[in-house]
Amino acid sequence: MLEVPISKLAEGGSIMAVASTAYMDEAFNTPTIYYGNQWYYGEKLSSPVYVSSSSYVTAVTWEWTVNKTISNTIVYLCSLTTSGSLSKCGNVSSIASGSTSTFFDSEKAAGGFKFIFAVDNGGSYVNMIANKTKVIVTHN
Repeated sequence: MLEVPISKLAEGGSIMAVASTAYMDEAFNTPTIYYGNQWYYGEKLSSPVYVSSSSYVTAVTWEWTVNKTISNTIVYLCSLTTSGSLSKCGNVSSIASGSTSTFFDSEKAAGGFKFIFAVDNGGSYVNMIANKTKVIVTHN
């Protein structure tokens, strides 16, 4: 069993979005997951420089895709602190495209987001690529 690499893990959230100011960022072909039972971190999905450090997230819409389906694939979407550390992570393994207006609502919008991937398979070779990771962050 893989341990989640953050202590502030939570799950849940609603599937409603709230309109406000928003930004979008996406990354392609990152990360490549070579072996199971290891965490692979995607690129930071950054906020633009104009997002105030006092602005908070009001909703997040996400999308992730991989080049092949492997059972026991684990995917977390994590908010980041403004220094780039993981802040709060939610399990989106079974929801490749979704949104929440409650789960990340106390997080700073300027921190950005990151996807982390693993395959719980005992450490076997998998060679899976995250084709696309994307967030749309609505904030006040």
